[in-house]
Parts: sequence; structure tokens; C-alpha cells
Amino acid sequence: MAYSEEEKSAAIENILDLVEKGLSAFKACEQTGIPRKTFEDWTEKDDALSARYTRAREKRADHIFEEMLDIANTPQIGTIETAKEWGTEIKTADMIEHRRLQIETRKWMLGKMAPKRFGDKLDLTHANPDGTGLTIQVLRLSDAPKADS
Repeated sequence: MAYSEEEKSAAIENILDLVEKGLSAFKACEQTGIPRKTFEDWTEKDDALSARYTRAREKRADHIFEEMLDIANTPQIGTIETAKEWGTEIKTADMIEHRRLQIETRKWMLGKMAPKRFGDKLDLTHANPDGTGLTIQVLRLSDAPKADS
């Protein structure tokens, strides 16, 4: 389907806004009514749009991070039904395991989406400020110049 420039521009703004608010590009395209492949084609052909989409994904990561804090700080009360020999036991409590799953899933996603910012791996590589490898020179004491006494 061909889109006018106005339709394309409006769709792009809507998709980028939804991505910034935490949706995947797939879901944002679905809500906007634009096929994902069409949006991908637009970003591949337009460097400026590609850069804006990259920035929107960075903002999405920030949004997901903030969302994790909200989940951790907001109790979710629910009921747990357990079948017992005498009947069903109903317990009302905070859904801690559900909240933990929500946080762990988001944490895993952030580690994959933005590993340098949110990943668990420590980079212990040694390099010069320009990124080139270090040169190590081993000196022996016997090769050192003698000091005058």
C-alpha cells in the first residue's frame, strides 16, 4: 500500500512515540496499522529516521528500567487458591513471585537490548585511550642502569 507523505510522517511519529513508551516496534506497528516490514524499509532507506529509531529504542530501555522500579515498589495484591484434602484454601497476599518474574524478564531484556548500559558482563580488557592494545615491556633489574653511590 502506498502512503502519502502526511500519512507516512504521522505513522512514523506515532510508532516512535510508542517505542519510546516501552512498546516493541512490532507492537507499535500493529497499533498504528503499519506493517512492520514497511517500517523497516522506511528506516533502511532514511538515515535520519534510522537514527531517530535508535534513539527511541534507547528511550524505551530507560522506560523499561523505570518500570522495573515501579513494579518493585508497588505491591500487587491477589489471591492464591490451593487445593487441600478438605477443600480449597484461598489466601490473599502480595504477588511477590509474579512481580519478581516481571522484573527478571525486564532485566534480561535490558541486558540484551543495551548490554553496555544494563548488562552484567564486566569489561576487563586493558587498552590505550585510543583503543589499541597495550605493549608490555619486561625489564630485568640486572639490565637497569647502575646508580652512582
